[in-house]
Amino acid sequence: QQDQPLAKQLDETALAVISPNGHANDQHWVGSLLADLNHSSAVGVFLLSNDADVTRKMLSHHHGPFLCIPEGSDPAHLASQFAAASTMQGVIGKLRDELSRVRRDTAKATSTIEEMDEEMRLAARLQRDFLPRRLPEVGKARFGVLYRPVSWVSGDIYDIVQLDETHV
Repeated sequence: QQDQPLAKQLDETALAVISPNGHANDQHWVGSLLADLNHSSAVGVFLLSNDADVTRKMLSHHHGPFLCIPEGSDPAHLASQFAAASTMQGVIGKLRDELSRVRRDTAKATSTIEEMDEEMRLAARLQRDFLPRRLPEVGKARFGVLYRPVSWVSGDIYDIVQLDETHV
């Protein structure tokens, strides 16, 4: 249909039979068609002439739901290929639904992980804030510490308190 963009037409069909009609070696046309196919749920069935070298080359590097059939194939061969493409469309639809579900779950998991990471950063800051900033000095004795948790936080908490002039 000439009055609708190709992408919209592809969204409305399960099987798209494509005959390049003189565009088989037009890299821009084929690339645009493949991009539209990628964003649709249609399975593309390409009817290709022997001289459709550009289309064949581009399809060999393209990952997507399509079949190539030699132009002029007999009706029985066409029918079997259309049946196979139709079967592919159902499987592809299920895979796309599953991929959408996985993407949603991944986004939710990423959000949860980011929240947990922020909470752990806060816990680490709070734990560091509980540790003494200055350690007491008793005569010539000086205290030094190194706090290095394995992860964000540690189970080790320390404190040094001066009890009197000679005891800590």
